[in-house]
Amino acid sequence: MGARPIQTEDLLRAVTIAESSNGSPEVAISPDGRRVVFRRREGFPAENRYRVDLWTVDIAVGKARALTSHEFSVHPHAVLGPCWSPDSTCVAYVLPGAPARRIRLLHVDGGQQDFAIGSGAVVTGVGSSVLRWSPDGRLIAFVRGADEGNVPSHPLLAPEGSYLDDDVRHGIEIDLARGSTLGWQVPPPVQSLCVLDVQTGRVSQLGPRTLNVTGFDWSPDGRRLVVAGSTQHTGPAADSRSDLMIVDVASGELEPCLDQPGADEHPVWSPDGEWIAFVSHRGEHTWTVGGVPAVIRPDGSALTYPARGFEERLFDAGNIFWSADSSAMFVEYPYRLGRHLFRVPLREGDPVQVTPPGDHWHSSFSASSTGRVAFVRESPVDPQEVCVADLDSTSPRPVTRLNGHLADRIRPSVRHLSWRSADDRFDIHGLLMLPPDHADGRRYPLLVELVGGPTMVPAAFGSYAFPVLAMAARGYAVLVPNTRGRPGFGETFGRAIAAGDAEFAEPWRDAMGGVDLVIQQGWADPQRMGVMGHSYGALLLAYGLTRSDRFQAAAFHEGAVDTLRTMAFQWDSPDNIARCRENTGRGSPFEPAERDAILAESPLHHVHRIHTPVLIESGELSPAAMEAAIFANALHDRGVPMEYVVYPRTGHVTDEVALIADDYRRDVTWFDYWLRDVPLTDRVKQQRYDEWKRSMRARAAAQALDEPVHTTTRKDPRR
Repeated sequence: MGARPIQTEDLLRAVTIAESSNGSPEVAISPDGRRVVFRRREGFPAENRYRVDLWTVDIAVGKARALTSHEFSVHPHAVLGPCWSPDSTCVAYVLPGAPARRIRLLHVDGGQQDFAIGSGAVVTGVGSSVLRWSPDGRLIAFVRGADEGNVPSHPLLAPEGSYLDDDVRHGIEIDLARGSTLGWQVPPPVQSLCVLDVQTGRVSQLGPRTLNVTGFDWSPDGRRLVVAGSTQHTGPAADSRSDLMIVDVASGELEPCLDQPGADEHPVWSPDGEWIAFVSHRGEHTWTVGGVPAVIRPDGSALTYPARGFEERLFDAGNIFWSADSSAMFVEYPYRLGRHLFRVPLREGDPVQVTPPGDHWHSSFSASSTGRVAFVRESPVDPQEVCVADLDSTSPRPVTRLNGHLADRIRPSVRHLSWRSADDRFDIHGLLMLPPDHADGRRYPLLVELVGGPTMVPAAFGSYAFPVLAMAARGYAVLVPNTRGRPGFGETFGRAIAAGDAEFAEPWRDAMGGVDLVIQQGWADPQRMGVMGHSYGALLLAYGLTRSDRFQAAAFHEGAVDTLRTMAFQWDSPDNIARCRENTGRGSPFEPAERDAILAESPLHHVHRIHTPVLIESGELSPAAMEAAIFANALHDRGVPMEYVVYPRTGHVTDEVALIADDYRRDVTWFDYWLRDVPLTDRVKQQRYDEWKRSMRARAAAQALDEPVHTTTRKDPRR
């Protein structure tokens, strides 16, 4: 095909392996360190389907091949959770489909076995513990729940057959408000710890029936399992109230190991059997901030936090595994704008970064008994590939070339920027993408992406919600600022919003500091700027539009605008109340002073200040759908140009690849018109929008001269 700039179609066809940084690992290296098995997912936009299979690669040879050939699916999130047997001869994984009631064994020398798990389904959302072989290779431990299928359980997902309606597959564009609001899930039933005997096929439940398990691991002798869980809570409540317990495999008896407030999760037994490592919230009941690595003796003694004192550098620990000699843990951390592996000594010494420095994203680590690790590596411009490294060298060596079809795509250049916050409290960091042919002294239309969460701006391929890589290759400068309240830069920075900073005012000022810097450096044209955000990022965007007219266009995806209504609706239980306090830094919305403070930042209550055209997108089944409809109504009433799109069969995140393609197309078309004057195919719409542009230019000129503005800004541009 020849070299050309990367496009949205390339992003949709990129092969992916890891689902998320803290999700179930989809890479497994054999204990002998010779082979890697991994999940391979590829999207097919024209068919609106994904193909998800297991592949394997012989490390010495370096050639990958398929192990399975599953049916196509509209769901992209199938978790397979591959796990090698101790003798490296067999791979166990969760057979995709709905319901996920089978575990399949694939033998290296050929052949397979399927085992039914009885009622319920394998729970795949339990961190690093999907399937775990016992040390003797006789049993496989897993968690069984009531979920119908090994895709994330959500009441908003429609049945499989409803995804075949071609008439509405590409979105619904509407003028009048349409939407719905749905409450949160009822806490699900207990997730039980079970073991499968691979010789007899028998499945046994361990522990009391009230034990809800969120993570587990075997003891080296195979006689016990350590579990993270609760005997009193299920569902989201259990995620923030998990304790450590020991289950005797023979008797099923349960003994406490650690009982303290907050979450203690992702337990991993040391190879010598002396310690259990885990991620701990240090006895603090929190919902929105991360944890730190901890160790404890199996009898519940000697609780220690080995990385104590480094929280301002390393916080929000991810998956953990042990060194072969049990002298140290290896911990995944969000660090600066990347994700890296650190060696944390058990007793003495400082944490040491073992992955190469830089803005790269490393995830899904799997360690062999030989000291070799396999993992996924990517960057903002490099797609996911499986790499291997020895822990004593950690120089990544790719062993797959899954995205060779993208090798000749011309990609933007990426720069890591930093600037001081307006209140002089923090150094704010961000990624700046520049067109491949960028030149000094030339200014480009600027797009600012405000990531949702607030989660860390990831140095990962593609984008969280927008096709930023393709848009930068198209001629935009794209800034993605890591505003306060996000991981990657220590505990104080990550907890800034929960500690009392305004939920939107200071983060918005953080982002605008980055915009000012890019303009100052000569890369951005201040007369051609757009802003886009998803979820929290959309809310932050809406707040900013009520404070500034510096942006010529905006894209609002799955956000809220009535913050008082949102908080009042969620102020219904101790858990939700505490979560609201952490998310917003605010108190009760029913107290006059707090209510007034919330209203002061609420975008809806200042919507009359917005003069920026907005592309509004929402899933028809999303809890944020009503907020999108309200925002569309408000802009419609004010006569501000907007397009309101509701995607069918979609919740808070768009999953169907055909709908994602439609989403990307609309984003590109919207900003191309408003920032680059690219003509629209709809001439009538362009005439309306052109009229708005002229009125805004007249308004800006009049304001510059401090003269009255004679424009009819309440005129509906769609009429």
